[in-house]
Amino acid sequence: MDPVTGALRSSAPNPLRSTYGPRSIAADGLGNLVQIHTSFPPGGGKLSSVLAVELPLPQIDVVRDQLVLESRGGLINARGIEIDQRDQSMWVSDIDGVIWKIAGMNYVPPTTSVSENVVAQENISIAPHPVTTYALITVAPIGRERVINTEIYDVTGRRVLTLPRTFQTSTDAVTHRIHAETLQAGAYVIRVSSDENQDVRRTFVVSP
Repeated sequence: MDPVTGALRSSAPNPLRSTYGPRSIAADGLGNLVQIHTSFPPGGGKLSSVLAVELPLPQIDVVRDQLVLESRGGLINARGIEIDQRDQSMWVSDIDGVIWKIAGMNYVPPTTSVSENVVAQENISIAPHPVTTYALITVAPIGRERVINTEIYDVTGRRVLTLPRTFQTSTDAVTHRIHAETLQAGAYVIRVSSDENQDVRRTFVVSP
């Protein structure tokens, strides 16, 4: 929209449209928009889905990533969102006036820092996904030997699982097996780090 005349300059369709759907949106400072989206049955009824979705600014009609917003008590009926630039967590307000701090798609756990040592998340994979019974977490080699630590955080940033500290050769991948029964249904963040401060993060969903 033109700031002087108010004329529309360009528009794009919202990739998520449903009954009472899009709620609020915020910029993450990394070239993306993060939108809160709720879903209800047509004509009203019980909340059926709540998502935080990442939309890349060059192509905001495409969903790049998403998180289910859920607490131990069930879905978070979210309304507002702001992104904390310090760690890329999300401050989410719900319909009852509660404010939640939730790990975002690009969340940096508090023991790490954002620097040139952060490795792209493509270096870690999880399959099958979503996790229904079990899954294999695979960490790709980086061309030198290292000892890696693998941890899993829930969407509030709380560490819920620590996997064995593992030596990795310069050419071999490291694989861990996790079981869905050890985690509650919801979204999580895998964090893999090493003594060299190499840090890898990937989100995943458990849906037993």
